[in-house]
Amino acid sequence: MLDAHAMAQRRTPILTHLAGWLALANLLGLTLPFLYAAFVEGDGASLAGAAVAATWTAAPVVTAAAFVGASPSRIGASLFLLLELLLIASFGWEFVTMPHTSTSGLIFLSWPLLQWPAILLAFLVALLFGWRMRPDFMKVE
Repeated sequence: MLDAHAMAQRRTPILTHLAGWLALANLLGLTLPFLYAAFVEGDGASLAGAAVAATWTAAPVVTAAAFVGASPSRIGASLFLLLELLLIASFGWEFVTMPHTSTSGLIFLSWPLLQWPAILLAFLVALLFGWRMRPDFMKVE
């Protein structure tokens, strides 16, 4: 039987890097509508909205990416990466299919309220199946 250190050694950083880059790409993708409004349409007030809305909307995806990095095994990292992809896809699908009205921008504030329970549920299920954070995940060297 492998101990936690041996499992951490077996884990490859590829999934962690992929999750981090996906989270960054998601954050940049979320700011694009605001940057378009600011620089193309001349609505400079949108930049302040971009900082708040994009950060809040990307937070569940960043959290899922952190769980990928904290996972001691490839299986746990893969499942949290799948969760991250589902969170990105669910927001993208909702954003694309939503009718464009004066209140459609509220999706940036309301959709994460649906994503946080999914993260909590996935975390609790993972804990039930024995998932634990890597011992070296929060260590600063």
